[in-house]
Amino acid sequence: MAGQDLHKIAMKAYAKGDLATAQRFYEKLIRLAPGDFNALHMLGVIRAGQKRFKEAENHIAKALLYGRSAEALSNHGNVLSELGRHEEAVRQLTQATLINPRSAQNHFNLGNAQVKATNLSAATKAFGTAISLQPDFTEALQNYADALRELGRPNEALALLKRALALRPDDAELQIVFGSLLQEIGAIEESKQAMANALRHDPSAVAAYYHLARAEKMGPQDSLLARMEALDADRDSVSAKSRAMLDFALAKAYDDIGRYEDSFARLSEANRLVRGEVPYDEAGERHRLERLRDAFTPKLFEGSETFGCLSEAPVFIVGFPRSGTTLTEQILASHPAVHGAGEKSILSNLVSSNIVRLERAGRTALTFPESVAELPKERFRLAGDQYARELGEVAPGALRITDKLPANFMFIGFIRMILPRARIIHVRRNPMDTCLSCYFQRFRKDNIPFSYELGQLGRYYRMYLDLMTHWRHVLPAGSFAEVQYEDLVGELEGEARLIVEFCGLPWNDRCLSFHRTERSVRTASVAQVRQPLYRSSIARWRRYEKFLAPLIEAIAEPLEPPLAAASTPS
Repeated sequence: MAGQDLHKIAMKAYAKGDLATAQRFYEKLIRLAPGDFNALHMLGVIRAGQKRFKEAENHIAKALLYGRSAEALSNHGNVLSELGRHEEAVRQLTQATLINPRSAQNHFNLGNAQVKATNLSAATKAFGTAISLQPDFTEALQNYADALRELGRPNEALALLKRALALRPDDAELQIVFGSLLQEIGAIEESKQAMANALRHDPSAVAAYYHLARAEKMGPQDSLLARMEALDADRDSVSAKSRAMLDFALAKAYDDIGRYEDSFARLSEANRLVRGEVPYDEAGERHRLERLRDAFTPKLFEGSETFGCLSEAPVFIVGFPRSGTTLTEQILASHPAVHGAGEKSILSNLVSSNIVRLERAGRTALTFPESVAELPKERFRLAGDQYARELGEVAPGALRITDKLPANFMFIGFIRMILPRARIIHVRRNPMDTCLSCYFQRFRKDNIPFSYELGQLGRYYRMYLDLMTHWRHVLPAGSFAEVQYEDLVGELEGEARLIVEFCGLPWNDRCLSFHRTERSVRTASVAQVRQPLYRSSIARWRRYEKFLAPLIEAIAEPLEPPLAAASTPS
């Protein structure tokens, strides 16, 4: 049978969805002609559809040795992106758009790869081009909106989602995305309506129940609870991922009405399901934090106040997740001189960049954190300049800009070297309340992987405490301020005044009306910061104490040394 006939048979089978037959004929073609571009490319496409991405990459890369097309380059880029090789993916997809600049799909794929490579500004350009070529491209509208949300441009994102909804008003998933963005900017009633619209189109849309449950406190006769319980009665019809989200929503509802045993039963099941989906390398994480302690010694900081960028704009708010960092940022962001930028990944990207990589002749390059001991001083200034520049793009002209990524507690020593005049605020809360609050959350983007098993959660908390003790020991006094959540809730004005003073700003009464401040909040505290302060979350863990033995044992006493005094960095 001629090669041309084999190609026709294979393509016909592929078009019908008979991938096994298509694969068999493409493999036969490759045996007959090992350099057959089309067969290699299509076999790679089939492997990608089977999620066998390494094999897919091998086949398509080989195809590109024998031929070249925008489609093959685009497919290669998509596979590279799945393999985490994001910069390579961007290069291939850029080439695809140059060969076929009129393909909206190619620009869309490039935008997705740019997002994974954390090149969000470039991603918005790619999505914008895709939409200009295909105005009804709803997936591009949605992904463009997601990128704008990450860039802190929620109003532009809302406009795009409205366009997408005009095209697909019955799309429940799109309604949920729209509603969650409305929730982030404080439009709670409009958000509830969007979630209700989603449930009208799809009564089994679990994510809508989850967001509604988070938005307000439920009562025992709440119709939403009854609907969730009815859906729960038919659990087999709900995917494992959705079952976890439903259990988190039910746990929140049962907590609201005082059914604590039922709440914890749901909570345990939800976390068990997520733990099975989200990988967590506990030993690797422990080693990571140990490396930080080993690298950042007292000697390293001698004279370091002259190394970095002297910008005073950055304010880092760090701590354990659910410790009160969002509340602290909301108070500061209510000040007219402060822009609350939310959780930025600038610093974590910086420590992985070439700025802190040290090439050594004939030896393996040094990377962060081991490289900091040998880096030339000008590298610290370059790193600080880059951070200040990227953060400044969020709010040009703002006197202070907050970066509220809690995990930046890992980089306090590095911050002091690259930005010696930046303010760092460490927020703390009762360890048990903090960890229980984490256990109640399904975190966005799987970025808190240690949270879904009580023992792992407690041990990570212990690691966090140990690293904070290290920073207190090696850094000069006054390098960072410490705020206790319970004190902030108990004496808002006094504590808020100290925080504002620490940031080198005059007092402003707007900081006391933080819940009225209009800004986007993308954390698990999105609903809480829209309300005045309340004390019901203090000592909440006592309701669940009998279930928390693994957590209590993992954290262990003593929990932490006395608070360091808050003072302005030198």
